[in-house]
Amino acid sequence: MKRGSISNTRLPTLWVISDVLLERGGRLFFIGPQKETLRRTDWLWRVSNDYQVIIIYINQNASSKLNDYEHKRFSSFQEARNAFNVDMRAGLMVVEDDSQAAPPNIVSFQRSVGIF
Repeated sequence: MKRGSISNTRLPTLWVISDVLLERGGRLFFIGPQKETLRRTDWLWRVSNDYQVIIIYINQNASSKLNDYEHKRFSSFQEARNAFNVDMRAGLMVVEDDSQAAPPNIVSFQRSVGIF
């Protein structure tokens, strides 16, 4: 049985680290919180038929720009990785940093890979 594909249950989950989707911008006159802009979100709607997308935040609050998706917060990447390994519905985790990738279940974002 494929990891995350358990019959008679909800869709397997796709964990996406927020760094893949959010880019932090500057602040106006160095006042207030940093602005966030969305990037590379065009593929999310395509995978939502096969996966339940969950945005993972590491040591930060959830972004209001990604309210359409479920989210989880962790204090460290290792804590998120441990939770991912325990969750049998988790099919794939997508990260920004190549050094955090551990194929086949944790991959860095690349359109050329053909996963999406």
